[in-house]
Amino acid sequence: MSRRTYRQTRRAEAAEETRRRIVQATFNLHAEQGIAATSMKQIADRAGVGVGSVYNHMGTYEEAVRACGEFTAREFPMPDASCFDDAADPGTRIGLLAAALFEYYEKLPVLERLRVEPTPLPTVRDFLAEEDRKRADLVRKALRLRRTADRRVRLVSALLDVGTYRSLRRAGYDTAQCAEEISNVVSFQL
Repeated sequence: MSRRTYRQTRRAEAAEETRRRIVQATFNLHAEQGIAATSMKQIADRAGVGVGSVYNHMGTYEEAVRACGEFTAREFPMPDASCFDDAADPGTRIGLLAAALFEYYEKLPVLERLRVEPTPLPTVRDFLAEEDRKRADLVRKALRLRRTADRRVRLVSALLDVGTYRSLRRAGYDTAQCAEEISNVVSFQL
């Protein structure tokens, strides 16, 4: 009688599916109610698993937040310089960058909440600092400046922040109009 070889394939697939549901539940809850208001119990309930399973897969709430951040970066990547590469003048490049960033913000409304919601989690602070750094780097490239510390980079980067975008949306501008207005303001200053 031959022995059957035991394979952990199905178990590994089931574990990966459970982890995927936990991360998706974390993302959805953060979008709906914020990071500070989300608990491991809520994540478990939303994912359809026990709290022990969430802790088994994530260990701590900060690990769940980190996994959620990795998911977000993978599924909703921040625009890169290719969005304005072919444009000749700085105002047009900034307008194209604004359009790309504002579409990105529209897909991730949770970013505004992250900016205003205080959180003690280093993972969130690190994510926001990295997002600021990337946005400033894109602005520097769009303006074709060498130094990131240039005051123009800081100013335009602030104008392209999610808070500015949301404020313009509340004022009645659609996404395309927001980008156009930012481009006009920046072109006027250049």
